[in-house]
Amino acid sequence: MVQTTCTQCGSSFEITEDDLTFYEQVSPVFPSTTIRTGNDKKYLIPPPKCCPDCRQQRRLAMCNEQNLYNSSCDLCKKEMISQFQPNQTFPVYCRDCWHSDKWDTLSYGRDYDFSKPFFEQFAELQKTVPAQGRDVQGTLVNCEYIHFAGYSKNCYLIMHADFCEDCMYGYGFKKNIACIDGFYNLHSELCYECIDAHKCYELVGSQECVNCSSSWFLRDCIGCKNCILCTGLRDKEYCIENQQYSKEDYMAKKKEMDLGSYETYQRLKARLKNLELKHTFKEYQGHNLQNCSGNHLYNCKNTFESYDCEDTEDCKYCYQMVLSSKNIRDTYQYGTNLQESLECCICGENGYHILFCFGGHVDSTDLAYCWYTESCKDCFGC
Repeated sequence: MVQTTCTQCGSSFEITEDDLTFYEQVSPVFPSTTIRTGNDKKYLIPPPKCCPDCRQQRRLAMCNEQNLYNSSCDLCKKEMISQFQPNQTFPVYCRDCWHSDKWDTLSYGRDYDFSKPFFEQFAELQKTVPAQGRDVQGTLVNCEYIHFAGYSKNCYLIMHADFCEDCMYGYGFKKNIACIDGFYNLHSELCYECIDAHKCYELVGSQECVNCSSSWFLRDCIGCKNCILCTGLRDKEYCIENQQYSKEDYMAKKKEMDLGSYETYQRLKARLKNLELKHTFKEYQGHNLQNCSGNHLYNCKNTFESYDCEDTEDCKYCYQMVLSSKNIRDTYQYGTNLQESLECCICGENGYHILFCFGGHVDSTDLAYCWYTESCKDCFGC
């Protein structure tokens, strides 16, 4: 283990032998039929000079998830919603045009000038190649106002979302149906104003709950059903403010509450906040973990200093990685069977060996320093 100082903020951070082994493992080899395999020189990726927090800030600095603008496609001229402000130096296309044969990406290619820095040339290339107004993937039906999302139907203003239907105003939605006003809801249905709800059904105004249903205003509950204003319960039913009731008494008290009233909703929401002050929370949220550190982790193994992740293995410094990701470091979103990758942002869906890329989607393999690519292989600086 080596202690070093961050060149950005001056804080001390550690680089372990395991980190160095990982950097050597994913380091590219040139020249070759791929950038990963071959018998020529391996270009070792050096240890990071910035601490994990500064590296994450660097990735987030170029990731616009929440701000969308009225714009028009620079190719077909139709109105569209775009993540880019109007009047960019590069063209911005709608989804249909960006994926069409009306233009040729390779026509923007240029020879590499070894007398100039790589990043200077890469920045110049970015200023000319058309970008996609919204980063969306897969089959979409009636989803004109979603971003960083894919494979969804009848959804509106959901970000960082996949495989959703009839959802609105959500962030971090995965495999949800009819969920509204939520943050990081996974495999859930008919949830409203929920935060970190996992495999829940008909849950309202709740936070950090797993396998809960037909309940209102829960916090840190697992396997609960027909409960109201409860905290820290496990496998309970017909409880109000952590008190057990018979089914008949519970239904009578629920009817008295008038849960359909906006005034009642706000009052009970405030009441839950007061109840939370008396509740003792465990140091992290998550379940089915093996040798992990971080928070809000589910079904993870050997995953360290990572947050809001599901089904990950051998990962470190990862954020919002879901649906099976393995051997990943320093990556923000989104996984979905992403493997052997480093320093990425918004990359995944059957991706393999993606290095220092933004927006590497759909069966991409062996990429380095690429920006918005789909189904590409053996690309550098594209």
